[in-house]
Amino acid sequence: MEEYQFQTMSVENVKPGMILHTTAVTESGRVVLRAGTQMNARAIEGLKTWNIMQVDIRILGLPVSSASPVDEEIEKILGEKQPVLSEIKLAPVEEKTEPVKDTSAELLPETVADDYVSENLPESFVDTYMSALAEVKYELSLARFQKNSFNPEHLKALIPDVLQPLLKDKSIFWKLQFIEHKEDYLYHHSIDVAILAGCIGEWMGCTQKKLESLMWGALLHDIGKTLVPLNIINKSGTLTAEEWNIAQLHAVRGYKYLRKNYDMPHEIHYCVLQHHERMDGSGYPLSLPGKKIDICGRIIAIADIFSAMTSRRSYGKRQTSYDAATALQSEMFGKLDSQICLQFLSRLRQFFQGNIVRLNDGRDAEVVYLNPSDDSRPMVRTIDGAVIDLGRNRDFSIRSVLY
Repeated sequence: MEEYQFQTMSVENVKPGMILHTTAVTESGRVVLRAGTQMNARAIEGLKTWNIMQVDIRILGLPVSSASPVDEEIEKILGEKQPVLSEIKLAPVEEKTEPVKDTSAELLPETVADDYVSENLPESFVDTYMSALAEVKYELSLARFQKNSFNPEHLKALIPDVLQPLLKDKSIFWKLQFIEHKEDYLYHHSIDVAILAGCIGEWMGCTQKKLESLMWGALLHDIGKTLVPLNIINKSGTLTAEEWNIAQLHAVRGYKYLRKNYDMPHEIHYCVLQHHERMDGSGYPLSLPGKKIDICGRIIAIADIFSAMTSRRSYGKRQTSYDAATALQSEMFGKLDSQICLQFLSRLRQFFQGNIVRLNDGRDAEVVYLNPSDDSRPMVRTIDGAVIDLGRNRDFSIRSVLY
């Protein structure tokens, strides 16, 4: 059971976006709103209608993680389920072998963004981002080629002075998508996930110490990919079943590498091991149920999916942030932590209004109204003045976000 702090407050002071901590009931015992409900104007009015004067509102801090240090249990499971990389032999691929698509995000929609128009990004942002990229690339390259020289503390040092200030940038979502990602995907992805996870952690009220640990774990979450052969990591086509099994080992390999060689908090290990676990137990490598997934692992899972879907990779085109939001929404009540996902999506939607997008017919348009039931299909006004409700007119769709 996750434990949150809460504050009892007058319904008059409740604001849209707040989360109800305790189920709201009338004096006669009638349930009006259940715990976990995200408040909106209609819900607040409903409380007043039923003469409920006070409610318990969740303080958006990180819940107490139910995943306490259980390294012995993890090691036992890993020993039973996971072979080491050197024990896996790639069998010759026969013609009948079914290829396995490497969908790291696991939620890729059918529609993709064929082109993105780069925004003129501020030089200060580009310089900051590229300096961080150079450091991440250098350190993670050491992890691959000179393991004894890799120092994770050097990556941690990037957080307070370089990466954390970017969390205050109101346009950081778009800047991450418009920055060039044509090469070195692993290094870009590590930075992007750290920033996105940091944003989520800050919105949830993390302490400074917790926020730094979360972002450090996010920077390192894919370190296991430095321990997987490059021909698999950089393959542009679909992976064979054998290759996909090896690729999935990156979470285990990274976890074991850090735990064996470096003294760091357990939650950093969990970020590496658990970012592909899912709340319903369908993830990998341990198929853990939600109650055993550390809170940092849950946050990074969401940031990882969003980053993977909206970045150009060697094996697929990037999707729009609208598609990514819809995919997250479709999985938030099964595979992903619903409370964390709600926080992320509610903030993300604030950036959609006013976007200039390119439609699949080539026309540019402005987003003028968000469809509450489908984030990927808002109402838009084209440059020639036509208003199109993409939720009703399925002939049109958003191909890319311009700015």
